Parts: sequence; C-alpha cells; structure tokens
Amino acid sequence: MCAATTPPAPPSGRVERVLAFLERHPWITDALFVAIPLSLLTFAASRDSFYGQNPLLPGWIELAVALTMTGALALRRTWLVPAAMTVAGTALLMVVLLIPPSIQIVAVPITVYTVAKFGSPKVSRAFLGLGLAGAVLVLVPYAANVFWIGPADTGPSSVPTLGFQEIIVATVVAGFCASTVMVAWMLGEVGARGHRRLAEIEERNRLLIRERAHEAAAAATDERLRIARDMHDVVSHSLSVMIAQADGGRYVASTDPRAAERALGTIASTGRESLVELRRMLGVLRSPEDPVDHRPQPKATDLAELVASVRAAGLPVAYSPPDWLGELPEGQSLAVYRVVQEALTNTLKHAGPDARSEVVISTVGSDLLVEVVDHDPQVRAGHSGSGAATGGARDARGTDHERPGSGIEGMKERVALYSGTVDAGFQGTGFAVRARFPRPGRPASTPRERLAAGEGRG
Repeated sequence: MCAATTPPAPPSGRVERVLAFLERHPWITDALFVAIPLSLLTFAASRDSFYGQNPLLPGWIELAVALTMTGALALRRTWLVPAAMTVAGTALLMVVLLIPPSIQIVAVPITVYTVAKFGSPKVSRAFLGLGLAGAVLVLVPYAANVFWIGPADTGPSSVPTLGFQEIIVATVVAGFCASTVMVAWMLGEVGARGHRRLAEIEERNRLLIRERAHEAAAAATDERLRIARDMHDVVSHSLSVMIAQADGGRYVASTDPRAAERALGTIASTGRESLVELRRMLGVLRSPEDPVDHRPQPKATDLAELVASVRAAGLPVAYSPPDWLGELPEGQSLAVYRVVQEALTNTLKHAGPDARSEVVISTVGSDLLVEVVDHDPQVRAGHSGSGAATGGARDARGTDHERPGSGIEGMKERVALYSGTVDAGFQGTGFAVRARFPRPGRPASTPRERLAAGEGRG
C-alpha cells in the first residue's frame, strides 16, 4: 500500500515578497546567476593567456575587455539595448585587438537570446545579423594567433602555411559559432511568442471581465427601469383607490358614518401598503455604495433628539421647538431636519472650543424660517461685523470655515424642492444658516417672490 503523499506547502509570505522584489529588480538575478559566474569562469579559464601570451598587447587589457563583455550581462534585461550594444562593441574590440576567443564569447549567444525574447522584432533581427557577422569575424583573432602571434618567437621558417586542415578547422569554428547564435535567437523567438501569447490572453481576460461588468451594469439599469415603471403603477393604483374611497366616504359621511369609517380605514391601509412598497422599490434603486438603512426617515419633531446628541458631543445648543412643528408635511419636515443637522455638523467640525449654537424655528409672515447661528468668542474678538467676517475667519479659528462647502449646496438643493431658499455666511458672532420655506397650504412662490424672500444671497 502506497503511502499518501502530502501536497507541497504554498510559498510563505516572505518567499513571495522576495520573488516579487527580484521580479521588480531583474538586474540582481542576472548579476548573481549570469554575469558574476561567467566572469569568474572567464578569469579562471583564460588567466594564463591574459598574462604575457600576446607580446603585442598587455594582458590587463585583454582581461578588462573580457570582463566588460561578461559584466554587461548583469543589465541585459534592465537596459536591454545598451547592454547588448556593450557586448557587441567589446566583441568587435576583440577582433580589432586580435584577442583570441575564450569562455567570455558565451556572452554573445546569451545576448542574442535576450534581445530576441525581450526586444522588438526589428532590434532582434538586427542583433541576429551582428551575431552571425561576429561568428565569421571571430576567425580573424584565431588566425592571427595561429599564423602571426604564436610563431613570432620561433622565426620565419616556422610560420605555418594555410592548408586544407586549417581551412576545415576555420570552417568548423565559424559554423559552430553561427549555429550557436542561430539556436539562441530561435529559442528567444519562441520565448517571445509565448510571452506575447500570454499577454494577449491576459488582455483578453481583462476585456472579458470589463465586458461582463458592463453587461451586469446594463442589466441592473434595465431592471431598475422596470422597477421604476412598476413603482409608477403601484403608486398610481394606490392613489386611485385612495381617491375613490375618499370620494365615497365623503358622499356617505352624513347618511352612513360606518361606511365612511370603513372608507377611511381602507385609505389608511392602502397608504401604508403603498409606502412600504415605495420604500422597498426605492431601496432597490439605491446605489450599491449607499448603505442600507431600514430606519424611518427623521422629521422636524425629531430635532430635540438631534440637539441632545450634539450637546452630548460637547457643543452647547439652545433650542425651543414650536408647538405646530408636527403639522409640517413629511417632505418639508425632513428638509427642515436635514438643514439643522448639516448646520450643527458644520459647527461641530469648524467652530472653536468655546462656541455655542442656537436653533430657532419661527414664522415670518406666511413663511417658515429655520435659523442655526453660531456664537463663537474667537470670531467675535477678531471681527466687528459680517462684512469682514469672511476674510478673518481663518485667522480666528485656523480652519477653512470661511467658505460654504458642498453641504451648503446640498441644503440649497433640498430646500429648493419646496420653493424655499437658503442664506449661509458669516455674521458678527459666527456662521449663520437661514432657510426660508413657504408655510404648508401656501402656493409655491413666484420667482419675484422668491427673489424678494432672499434667494441667491450669500
């Protein structure tokens, strides 16, 4: 019975970090595993020939040229073309200086392979041509060493002649060098094709993911449109039922009070069911980023709780609700609550440590006026009136409270839904927000009346 083999453990986080670091810095890998070992082999294998074997050239020059060629491989992926040009230049210098080839010549096929795999097709073909030309030119220092430099000390009579054997050796050497360069280039091309194919697959996967996301978003948009149409049907049906019951109850109220009572009950139940359906559908239409909140919407009568929470946060707030606050329509009541909430939140964020706030809800003629005013000793000490308040708010508080932010714009949009206006800005004691609404039951004001009421100030 064979023993069960355990699967290899996945690499730890430290190993993954090391691999990622080496992938971001390929010159480290190329230096440790290519350039340095090849340089050491070059020095060890050619040490005897580098010192004194060529009487026409100092040995240290031969060593410097060879190590430059092998050292350039450390940058073969980081600086592809400069490193390849360095190898090609040192190979040409070997031909010019008649330096015989040694182990350092391995740098040439390695460079051709690297350029073919990571370079452009044009650059790859250019260095393939240079490599094949170098395979022929390598015979120059070889022949010079055999026919000129080698027999220099033995006299003219010992100079070898160019025979059939020498031609065969030269042909084999050139063919071997050329075939090595060609094989290296072909391997690089295979690697480049695989790399390009992998990049194409990754790009195709990214496009597919993006397309699926777009399709999902389009499907969600279509579903939301359908839900909006359903919501219109639900609201229309419910309103029709409520209107019919209200008319019927009004007709029979004097003759059959119980029938009128049943009609009122039907109206109430239909309205509640419609409200539940409406909120459920609006919850579906909500953006996925918006948090889901099943609590009922706040009203102006909840301002006492809001003021209490702000007091608990450290800001003294003076507030006395009027008796008629609960008579406001639901939408307008919510708008009043949001105006006070935003104003007190801004005060908590930007006011000084000794600031206090005052919330006043009153009537001015036939309009509803909501005022939230800061009283900050620091602002009062630094300003004499509202005209200079804006310029010195930063000096007194050290904040950016001198400008209305996006919260003020949100207030204006919300209040404008009920034909109201918002006036926000500094006064002598601090920052003040004033929102003006038409009272319930009053028709929407005309543009002339809205301008007279103060829309557009501040």
